[in-house]
Amino acid sequence: MTMLKLIKISYIAHGWSLALTGKPLVREGIEAWKYGPVIPSLYHEFKRFKGSPIDCFSTELDLDTFDSTAKTVPESDEMAQRILDKVWGIYKTVDGGSLIDRTHAEGTPWKAHYEPDARGKAIPDDCIRLHYLDLLSAI
Repeated sequence: MTMLKLIKISYIAHGWSLALTGKPLVREGIEAWKYGPVIPSLYHEFKRFKGSPIDCFSTELDLDTFDSTAKTVPESDEMAQRILDKVWGIYKTVDGGSLIDRTHAEGTPWKAHYEPDARGKAIPDDCIRLHYLDLLSAI
């Protein structure tokens, strides 16, 4: 999986979580960047891979022990795991370019908030949630 695909699939799962549970999957704000919605921490953690496949897990450093552990979805959060599994099942064969096309489409939260010369422009969770609720009602 490339960084671009990871970010897009994470954003899509975040949108479905907001629509289905009312809770964010990602606690960090989503931003409207040139190539679509971005979760800045994911971008910065994996940007070194550019367009190459990511070959490691996201890690978290314990500042007390300096131990590094892979970040995972808590086992107690069954709904988040179900959403991630479902989104991955649907989008695992979709390439990054197609995911950009989907997130750039008319009526998307990115389209409503992207400004070419603005950096760090937030896409509010309320907007993302409403978009995914609209998608849900169209199913």
